[in-house]
Amino acid sequence: MPVISLEAVRAARGGVEILRGVDLRVEDGEAVALFGRNGMGKTTTLDCIAGVIRPSAGRMTLLGGTGARGKPHHAVRAGLGYVPENRGIFSRLTVGENLTVSHRPGTAWPLPRILSLFPALHGLLDERAGHLSGGQQQMVAIGRALSGNPRVLLLDEPTAGLAPLIVDTIAAALTEIAATGVALLVVEQTMALAGRVASRFLFMENGRIAADVGGAALAADPGLFVRYLSVGHAMEAVTSPEHRAMSATSSG
Repeated sequence: MPVISLEAVRAARGGVEILRGVDLRVEDGEAVALFGRNGMGKTTTLDCIAGVIRPSAGRMTLLGGTGARGKPHHAVRAGLGYVPENRGIFSRLTVGENLTVSHRPGTAWPLPRILSLFPALHGLLDERAGHLSGGQQQMVAIGRALSGNPRVLLLDEPTAGLAPLIVDTIAAALTEIAATGVALLVVEQTMALAGRVASRFLFMENGRIAADVGGAALAADPGLFVRYLSVGHAMEAVTSPEHRAMSATSSG
């Protein structure tokens, strides 16, 4: 049974239908990237899975249950970690408090292990999270989600606007997290992170999954980026070292 399954899911925001029949699966331990232009429904998809939005139609399961029932805390208890686009950190709490506020006894992700993923946070534990840089806040957000001991981790554009060095740090951390068996569903716009972390790539258009491909198929058809992303993001994806490496591997 997949850890996430959406079948013909529809959902609206502010009375406007955004999702128009989404079919999506993430298997246990799988890392999946979700691409698409702005407004295509990527964030709404994650919000449905996390229980922030209740679907209006369709069927959704999370870790074998019948979804989050419209309550985010139910999703967290089921084993979901969510890093939203706004990061969702507690800006008035310290870094250390953020990284332990969701801590569960027996968690696979105690504070020392989280700090091993993000050594830059070692000297910032007593700093208020709201005073950190964007990259540091993103590390805190991922660490906070991990402290709840998730089996599935959702991330909404975790590298948007970050410097390449921070992107490398987050990509390395997510690769290590995935290697432990935590399933990942990552919304991204480029291959800088997705190409290093994911093994399957989804493209979203007009509230539906329009393409679902593996790495070899993606490398063989770079036109997918042109069809489903903005021109700038498409060019960045096609010319990225990650995509070139994927293309070389598939052709070899």
